[in-house]
Amino acid sequence: MQATISFIIALAMLSAASAQNGTRGYQIHLEKTGWGEASINDIKAVLHSSCDSIHRHFGDLKEKEVLNVRRNNTGPITLFKRNVRGEIIVELNTGNRFWCQYAYQVAHEFCHVLCRFRNGSRKNLWFEEALCELASMFSLRAMAKDWKTKAPYPNWKGYSESIHDYVSDLEKKFAMPDGMSLVDFYKKNADTLSKNPTDRPINGRVALALLSAFETNPEHWPAVAYLNSGKGKDDISFANYLRNWNEQAPPKHSIFIHSIARRFGISLYFKAATTPALKKIEIGSRPEIAAVGSGIEGSVIVNAGDEFAGKLAFEPGTIRVSGVLSKPLSPGKAGQDSSQTFASEDVQIVRFSKVEAETVASAGKLPPSPDRRIWLKGGSLVVGKVTDVDSKSVTLETGGGLTMLPRAAVAVIDMRGGTVEGEWRLMLQGTPPGYLLENNNFVEAKLQGMTKEGGFSTWSPIFGRREVALSKVRAVKLASIQKKQSKEFVITTLSGSIILADSIISKGARLIVRDNSRYFLNIHASEVLEIRRAGD
Repeated sequence: MQATISFIIALAMLSAASAQNGTRGYQIHLEKTGWGEASINDIKAVLHSSCDSIHRHFGDLKEKEVLNVRRNNTGPITLFKRNVRGEIIVELNTGNRFWCQYAYQVAHEFCHVLCRFRNGSRKNLWFEEALCELASMFSLRAMAKDWKTKAPYPNWKGYSESIHDYVSDLEKKFAMPDGMSLVDFYKKNADTLSKNPTDRPINGRVALALLSAFETNPEHWPAVAYLNSGKGKDDISFANYLRNWNEQAPPKHSIFIHSIARRFGISLYFKAATTPALKKIEIGSRPEIAAVGSGIEGSVIVNAGDEFAGKLAFEPGTIRVSGVLSKPLSPGKAGQDSSQTFASEDVQIVRFSKVEAETVASAGKLPPSPDRRIWLKGGSLVVGKVTDVDSKSVTLETGGGLTMLPRAAVAVIDMRGGTVEGEWRLMLQGTPPGYLLENNNFVEAKLQGMTKEGGFSTWSPIFGRREVALSKVRAVKLASIQKKQSKEFVITTLSGSIILADSIISKGARLIVRDNSRYFLNIHASEVLEIRRAGD
């Protein structure tokens, strides 16, 4: 009976391991000799547990390499030269049942693989080495937590305490001297690091100082895959090395990379070499309507006062400016065209000079901009002509074309202008949904939509279904307004809209704005007068 139970447990563990192996992407081929008393299966379980603790954060970018892991007696290393089967060779300097050493060493070497390591200048290699030391600590801390309940074998759960003690000793060993900041530590050791990239005590201190950034934001682990791309292995300054990393990585990692640079006291923004080459943008001017497919052009003014002009692309938390003329990287060299990604918190003002048309026929043409005022739940104000209302949206016609507002985001449709801010402000705030008539009577009702004749279709418990002419309505209330600060920007438009934006995404000439009531608005960039950082 006992043998049967043991067989079932072993079979279940083998099945679970096979399932995990099918999803992890990378493979470990472990050479069978040189490991002393430890079994091959136990070693592989530890190596997989260590690597998986990092690899599980890589999402669609999961590594597909095969690692040939073997023993040496000189020190752990990942070789540039692959074996005859094209596998990456990883050598570890440990043996027997020193599980923490296995985990520590393989996480470090696996991180080199995840960084897409390649030969080249060693000037900035110390940073990759520090990240790999960080990977070891990150992995051990994750294993100490995971093994409490999900150890590779049930009888290994008790090892979680030993792993915790092991990594705690590392943290004491690599603590910054006398509370020194990473900025000061880097300045003091910059020359040593560039000359000796594998100074473990220095690498370890840098790693520990950055560990919290990766533990707090593990979704940014995939950013390391771009560390050696582009000019990553050229003989460039550390600041330009980080700039290159930021430009090579997807925009979603930009804020994270900027935050890492700031920990070293480094700004990733080039200084503008010249005034913007684009046509000067007058405050209050309408952007020029250009050919379909030309995107958005304009300028960005950052906190330091520098202005950068070029093609603009928005992602949540970032603005990318392409075609920027940067200052020379070294004396005697001309400035170069590049792109820069700015974190929203570093941007003061954005203005557009040119935006693409919606269609070829609409290039250079804009409809008139009327004056209905739509208040959203979070306090945003959108101005335009109400052309349709249904169960899902309120459609406006503005100077930039049609703007679709989610009906769930709309609080009040102000038909006369000033009603929400004027004498009826408090009444509208305290009443249930309904409409305020020209004779100052308020009717509790539900707005159902718009009629073919252009009036409002409503339903109330007193009057039932009713059609109301727009000319008789001062305001329609759908929900209450609870005005609050936006997280990112305040967008003002030529029609008079004031949109409190928590994030902005650009798609062609359209801006997908998430306003502070957490609903998405779709507006055309030709309507935008200015984008200013919230709070300024």
